Amino acid sequence: MTFPFEITPSGKVAESDGVQSMLEQVQFVVSTTLGTRAMRPRFGSQVGSRVLDTMALPDEIRDSVAESVEREVPGAQVVSVDINADQDTGTLEVTVWVSPRREASDRTYSVSLNFGRVVEETRP
Repeated sequence: MTFPFEITPSGKVAESDGVQSMLEQVQFVVSTTLGTRAMRPRFGSQVGSRVLDTMALPDEIRDSVAESVEREVPGAQVVSVDINADQDTGTLEVTVWVSPRREASDRTYSVSLNFGRVVEETRP
């Protein structure tokens, strides 16, 4: 099944396999806030809940993302995690570089996710 969930034009549930499936699983793990799944409390990462903290603690978030992906996506080997924090806008871009464990090549693939905070705007 694909992530995000899709229905094909013929009305069937869309499916993915191989590298595409691995990348979708990485996206799902990183975008799920740690502790929000009742039956799997260790599923997810700390990124969503720590966007503001990340401006000061990118190394901690980088390690958390790598650990979460390694634990939850058995077919993926994390090569690196890049964190780009923009303090002016309060946004965070997380790029996870992975390679398939079963592939005998040096190919790496990336998944990028953007997180941001909601800023209240007051108008006169």
